[in-house]
Amino acid sequence: MYSLKQVLFVSQSALKLCKLLQNAEKISTSAIVNKLDNSVKIFDRNTKSLQRERAARAEDVDLYDYLKDEIGFRLADRVFDIKRKFKVAADIGCHRGHVSKHISPDSVEELILCDVSQRNLDSAPVAEGIKIRKHILDEEHIEVRNRY
Repeated sequence: MYSLKQVLFVSQSALKLCKLLQNAEKISTSAIVNKLDNSVKIFDRNTKSLQRERAARAEDVDLYDYLKDEIGFRLADRVFDIKRKFKVAADIGCHRGHVSKHISPDSVEELILCDVSQRNLDSAPVAEGIKIRKHILDEEHIEVRNRY
């Protein structure tokens, strides 16, 4: 059996060890956070581009397309409701053509698809009768020139 003095000594040593570990954890955590603060960019366009490419290569890429397709259909329907034909329209951040596949040639003559992912652009369908141009473009850096 242990004496009361031995038990108290072990308990105090364990308590000191716990406090040391807690302090060490705080120190190492704050060091990691400080290190991350200097290197993490929340809106890193290169990272976003890599994420889109990775998502486009995924085997289950079309698993959730039904939701994006529905939104694309509704947006294209709104464009169709406008009683004029647009010479040029742009789908910026087109992903896999969720809007472009529903755009009617009665609404748009030429459609410009823009996305940061080449794979997304390659898989974006367009209705027949619409002239199409595809551009790799970061939507954060758009230059628009008036041609008309």
